[in-house]
Amino acid sequence: MPRWSSAPAVLGLLAIGTAGPASSQRSYAVIPFVGYRVGGGFTDSQQFQWDIKDNLSYGGMLEFGLAPNAGVDLLYSHQASEVKTPAVYAQLASSYDLKVDNWLFGAYRGLNNNRGGSPSAMDAIGEGYLGLTHFASSAGTTASADRFSAGLGLGLRAQSPTGRIGLRLDARGLWTFSSGDGGWFCSLPGACVVTYTGTTMFQADFTAGVVITLGRSQAR
Repeated sequence: MPRWSSAPAVLGLLAIGTAGPASSQRSYAVIPFVGYRVGGGFTDSQQFQWDIKDNLSYGGMLEFGLAPNAGVDLLYSHQASEVKTPAVYAQLASSYDLKVDNWLFGAYRGLNNNRGGSPSAMDAIGEGYLGLTHFASSAGTTASADRFSAGLGLGLRAQSPTGRIGLRLDARGLWTFSSGDGGWFCSLPGACVVTYTGTTMFQADFTAGVVITLGRSQAR
């Protein structure tokens, strides 16, 4: 696992970068979403590739707007999928179920400088995330199931004239990191279907969500 010592500093810089003027308006919103996740997998210790099947994803966000076009959010996303077994392992099952859960802290900022735009204005946004990815399977435990992850994304957000309801479309890339020895689908310590030594996994998530603004306040 990579060290966590630099993560608080990076998150602090993300949050500071989104802060607006001292008198800006702040908002609070929940964003349930559904999407489709592609990619992901790892190379085992025998140099064979295990791929995660593309599948639906869903989750939600708690968004805290610190300025008209910037803020921070907490994101949870879930994917229920399968890992495809390489053909060389004919004695194993053809696939194993896998659940992927992401718990992320992020920051976003508008890209079209619409600082004074109306609530119905459409904003392109850039996003950055840090957090944890958790893996689980009914086929057995996963060694080092919780791993450090980081992500980048681009989105499009539109608000209704009232500013209470909106739509948010996102495309996110997520990197999950692991170092040292690990194993998947383990019945006992050291008894795993597959083992690996160090890996970085990339997945892309394409989501559509409904923005439900719960309240607004004027920061002084």
